[in-house]
Amino acid sequence: MIWSRVARVLGAPLGCLVAAAALFSSSGLAQGFVSFGLANGPPPVKWIEPSPLGTDTVERLLGSYDEGRYEEFDALAQTLTASVINPFEFEADAERWIDQTNERARRALVAAAVALELATTSVRREPTVTHFQFMVAELGCSWLRDQPSSPAERSWHAAFVAMARRTGREGDVISIDPPTAKLARLGVGSGRVGAAGDKARRDEDARWKSAHRDLVTRLRRDARHVSDSTRIDDAHWRVEHRAHLLARFPDDPLGLFLEATVRERERPATLQVLDGSVAPVWINGADAEQIAAGGARQVGAVSRNRRMDRMSAEKLLRVVPEPESAALSSLLPRPEASAAFTSLALWDVVDAFLAVPVREPVAAEVGIRLGQTYLRLARPDLALPALTRAESLATTPYESYLARLFGGAALARSGRRADAIAAFRRALHAVPRAQAASFALAPLLLEAEAREDAASILEAATTLPLADDPLRHYYEGDPAAASRALARLREEARR
Repeated sequence: MIWSRVARVLGAPLGCLVAAAALFSSSGLAQGFVSFGLANGPPPVKWIEPSPLGTDTVERLLGSYDEGRYEEFDALAQTLTASVINPFEFEADAERWIDQTNERARRALVAAAVALELATTSVRREPTVTHFQFMVAELGCSWLRDQPSSPAERSWHAAFVAMARRTGREGDVISIDPPTAKLARLGVGSGRVGAAGDKARRDEDARWKSAHRDLVTRLRRDARHVSDSTRIDDAHWRVEHRAHLLARFPDDPLGLFLEATVRERERPATLQVLDGSVAPVWINGADAEQIAAGGARQVGAVSRNRRMDRMSAEKLLRVVPEPESAALSSLLPRPEASAAFTSLALWDVVDAFLAVPVREPVAAEVGIRLGQTYLRLARPDLALPALTRAESLATTPYESYLARLFGGAALARSGRRADAIAAFRRALHAVPRAQAASFALAPLLLEAEAREDAASILEAATTLPLADDPLRHYYEGDPAAASRALARLREEARR
């Protein structure tokens, strides 16, 4: 392995630090940093007592935001980040404040913005807290839907989507076909409806619906007051936010982008950054044809890290149908998918990202994720154009870093070592000392006999405190996305 060579060249002490790089290998990254759904149904929902929320607190929050006194607003909001609030109480107080003047549209926007600020700034991540956050945020969405759409509302939706991604709840705010509904198209050869997967999803829905009803009932009972026309009673545990977004902004790319990211999470195959023995390997059509002609034994012997075009994958799956359980969502245990099924699933992700309009605010990230999917498919030739375009469109360190990091991986796998070194250096320019780019760059420098440069980069990457590598946040998106959207919302709300 390449890291054993690094350790031998740089010596044992630094070699021990380099061993931590395994976290960023193509085999370890996804398992270390990404949650692929719920292994045994949803996490337990335990009651958390909301903190008392006085009427004066809500009025001060709304008033300070409305008047642009953001330092005062931030100080007030900060006192609530470590607790949860009762959505019924917030709704009643905010409705009263909205109705105090004739500027209902203006005040509805302010109330929606404050609701989302309170939801996105919470520092707690328990399932119940997250659910309360979405209930409060959806109040804001309902107030906005009562008014004409505006640029400020578009920023509101961008922040909401960022919150959904950060909390791993994309699947709860957008409806897409469950994996079992796509078994035939993805090459599962049994021809039967995925009964086990459908039952698992129904059971999950039933558990969450029951938990949601229990939470709403208790919140309503304990609220010191409730709005006469409360919207919370009719709320669902699945937010279905894409419908709200597209109803207001039919041309907004966020809806399709969110759908693509959900599909990306659900499909098999780990992220690809570093070269190594588990890197995917392409099978051309002629070789796949020969394997299929060899029958079930040859098809079954195909290594799971092989990738192929759609037609070849379908041929192999006709010879050896995929077990139905391999295509189920991660709610159930499943065997490792075959190379053919994984290839088809990844092409499905490619289609999802190709369907997203390359427009702000997702233009660069679409290219990044498309390029990463091509890397998973062992097609660096297709990855490079997407990643080059993504780098040119990047507007944040998160986007620049990932476009350059994955671009370097594509270049290295294409045999363009000097260009790969340059790409990894550009990634470190975007996010200095980031571990993934450092660990990818060092072996290439060693091959170029730049031992001291490699040692310096690795030492910087492993010096505490470690840099916050954007690769850690690949699936949930840029951690700063919500705060940027809320900052834009503040600017637009003052116009």
